[in-house]
Amino acid sequence: MQESMLELIQLIKEGKSLNQICEITKLSQKQLFLKLSMLKNSGYLFEKIYNIKGDIYYQSSSPLKKEENITKINADTNISSIRMLVTSDAHYGSTYDNMKNAHIMREYATKEGIHLIFNTGDFFDGIYQEREKTRKYSSIEKTIYNILHDFPYDKNILNFLVLGNHDFSIWKNSGIDISYIIKERRHDIAPLGYGVGQTTINDFFFYLKHPITSQSVEYPQITNAILYKGHSHEFKANNLGSNFVVTVPSSSEERLSSGIIPSFLDIEYHISKDYNKIHHATCKQYILYNDNTYKISETTYQLNIPRKKIKRK
Repeated sequence: MQESMLELIQLIKEGKSLNQICEITKLSQKQLFLKLSMLKNSGYLFEKIYNIKGDIYYQSSSPLKKEENITKINADTNISSIRMLVTSDAHYGSTYDNMKNAHIMREYATKEGIHLIFNTGDFFDGIYQEREKTRKYSSIEKTIYNILHDFPYDKNILNFLVLGNHDFSIWKNSGIDISYIIKERRHDIAPLGYGVGQTTINDFFFYLKHPITSQSVEYPQITNAILYKGHSHEFKANNLGSNFVVTVPSSSEERLSSGIIPSFLDIEYHISKDYNKIHHATCKQYILYNDNTYKISETTYQLNIPRKKIKRK
């Protein structure tokens, strides 16, 4: 095995982060990602460990370990708040999409020191027959290549994505699993599944949901959690039972004619001093207009979201 590969394995064993490894080896993140893929093909199994500050760590993964359907985001135990951007329904690959909006959101996150972006589905527009006139590209392969190439990248920002009905239509019509392709091509975008995805940040649960017309999708019973819902393109938030439910607005321009302007959310969750619950959230909505952001609302919601330990079988 090449000396550079042995050095990479050693750095991973030492607990170095992706950014630290790049600095030590003088590799770009794209070059490092290619080397990690080569190690994977050689039989070395590594799983990603995400950090709330936007970095990624790797650790050896046992072939006996059962894969959990929960993506964990690690954070210091003494943090007082959790802040993230939330967006949905970009419909990339459609004439209604606007990649500039993705870059504007990325620039906003960088300026504000935000490292997490949650996306609640319909990332791709899909290939519905009735939408032929609004397709930007001649094939789904070109759509996937161009979108993943053009989507903005920042070494300190992680994107967590649930896949929606338009994303699922790609598999239904062509047999292509875009979740797999995203994982192989963009380490900064973490697909959480089709229809529903689960993440935890230090035992606080976040669910992402987007309807899919398929009986194969199992939607879990959600309690004492934060739930983000895509599909409707409009913003709404309220306490529903023991959950805080946020209907996430769209960043596409598909519904401009009906007065729905592309927008995104900047949400900060405030944690109690004993670290046992999230007691309130500050939610700001920004519209994306003429290559700028404009805050149109800011609301504080009183919450009572407790920490929930993951039950292991």
